[in-house]
Amino acid sequence: MVSSKGNNGDDLLAGSAVPIVGDEGKSHHSLDNLTKVMVLTSSVTSWGRKMRDEVMIQLDRATSIENEMTHAQKLASDLERQLVEGFDFCKRQIRCHHPNLSIVIEGMGIGTNLLEEKEDTKEENE
Repeated sequence: MVSSKGNNGDDLLAGSAVPIVGDEGKSHHSLDNLTKVMVLTSSVTSWGRKMRDEVMIQLDRATSIENEMTHAQKLASDLERQLVEGFDFCKRQIRCHHPNLSIVIEGMGIGTNLLEEKEDTKEENE
């Protein structure tokens, strides 16, 4: 665009050019936005690392607790087996020392057939 009022530089604009002042202001805002984006990205990355570390710690704790539970279940199973064997031993002792008490033992709800089954099982395994 050319003005018809003479050779005044203030009136001349070359085509669709934007004034330099506008460019500088726009660049300044872009730089501020870029800085904000970089700071935000850095913060999100830092937060993501912290979250990843916390998740890894929680997974380690869960694995440790799972291992402890497995160990505790095995111990409980072993203890139960020992108690059953001990109880079976006591029943055999009572039966050996007092064969006439079999009626009383049956009346107590203690299965004397369990002793016979246990002895049969042991004989089969041997």
